[in-house]
Amino acid sequence: MPTFEIPDGPTSIEAPRSGSAPAEAMATYSVTNTNPSTMDGRLGVRVSGASKDEWFTIDGNRERSFDGNETQTATVRVRFPPDTPAGEYPFRLRAIAVNDPDNDHAEGPMTVAKLGPGGGGKKSLLWLWILLGLLAVAVTGGAAYYLSNRHVEVATKAAPPPPAALDDAQALRLAEKKTAAWFSALSKKDLNALVSLSPPPFYFDQGVLIDESQIRSKYGEILFNDRPAQEIKIDKMMSYTIGNLRRDKPEYLQGDRILNAMKLGDQDIAVIVMFAGGEGAIYFFRRSPKDVDMAGFWD
Repeated sequence: MPTFEIPDGPTSIEAPRSGSAPAEAMATYSVTNTNPSTMDGRLGVRVSGASKDEWFTIDGNRERSFDGNETQTATVRVRFPPDTPAGEYPFRLRAIAVNDPDNDHAEGPMTVAKLGPGGGGKKSLLWLWILLGLLAVAVTGGAAYYLSNRHVEVATKAAPPPPAALDDAQALRLAEKKTAAWFSALSKKDLNALVSLSPPPFYFDQGVLIDESQIRSKYGEILFNDRPAQEIKIDKMMSYTIGNLRRDKPEYLQGDRILNAMKLGDQDIAVIVMFAGGEGAIYFFRRSPKDVDMAGFWD
């Protein structure tokens, strides 16, 4: 169990623009030492998507001493340069135990900093006169059309806007959900469900399977021998974009060989699963604008 806990925090914060000045916003979290003894912790910010590390700062000291079971407040500030495009920029507050930084750490919920569109400068009065002229033409034309066609009623219906693409937080949650479904099918020895969750091309048993029949055969060969169906106990599940995993935990990737085999990029997803017995595996997902599909796994 991690020493520190960040149980809640804002899901989004607004960063309005004001002229040419940098846009700013802040988010406040509670960080708790779950250990009854005094512990030293180091706070940090883990960014994802298009967010950049240099935009984020933490008020006060990043390295702090926490009394046993003490809760402290941590405030993250984001400062966007004036030329930053409008959009949503996700990040998480991270707390690391100083005495075991590689294994003992916790992250808060995903927070999205929403940067508004840029404001415009002063408009020339010429544009005002042009706009008034266009309005006058439109009003005159509209009145004439109504008078000549007032007996005809026209019903129009606007087409619904297309659904928005998955952001990082949505893609990570969906990958974790599909990983859990894969393990459920595995524990029940449900071959059809496993195959449906493993679209080709699929990296499996140190190789790439290029069609469904190969995938079905490999599952039957490796996973459906004489072993009885059994429940698989998962201790922990952690999801990352490939770019963040490459930066924070490169040892899980063992270089780019597996990524190249699956043709995965930094925007795709990896889910690390730790089992109750101490072993682990990593599951990779290929990301599209509306969905994620399992691309393979390595254990």
